[in-house]
Amino acid sequence: MEICIRKTVDFPFELNDKSQINCKMMQQQGTFYYTSNETLEMVELPYGNGNFSMYILLPKQVNGSSEFTNKLTDKNWKLWTKASKPINLVVKLPRFKFTWGRTINEEVKAMGLANAFSDSADFNGISTYAGLCISKIIHKTYIDVYEEGTEAAAVTAVEISYTSVGPDKSPSTFIANKPFLFLIQEKTTGSILFMGKINNPNIQ
Repeated sequence: MEICIRKTVDFPFELNDKSQINCKMMQQQGTFYYTSNETLEMVELPYGNGNFSMYILLPKQVNGSSEFTNKLTDKNWKLWTKASKPINLVVKLPRFKFTWGRTINEEVKAMGLANAFSDSADFNGISTYAGLCISKIIHKTYIDVYEEGTEAAAVTAVEISYTSVGPDKSPSTFIANKPFLFLIQEKTTGSILFMGKINNPNIQ
């Protein structure tokens, strides 16, 4: 799905405190897997040949994104995806960038590499200098959702695909105009590669 640049417009986005800002809202019509219940609306945006998908999870409550994360369990995720059906849909999604980063020293140590951070570290295989050890490991995630597609740290420069629109049905509308969650899933294994929450699409 290449979201049409000419359809990107300024659009109000309601924040958790119920104040409003203007954001760059993109739009595309197509056939997408979609579900709605008392808790959320969810739409699946497939990439390329369908091996990856981005899911947009929009809580029904404007300020409900924080509480909603507690409902994102494996059981509920399976129920929501199973309930999704292909429908003719107009998707309105803000253009956004998402970055996250922190040190993961403790996680790596817990995986059995504690010695690499200590004085007993041995890096003779990669350096002739003695006394080397790891001081810090930084993990950073970067996602940029814009008109031509999505760039991500592990799924780079892919495009979203879509199926044809049925000519005899008026489209429903999905508008992500308040805080929402997103996930990127690898379809073969079901692995969630990225997950994040957008409270303000204008903050990078």
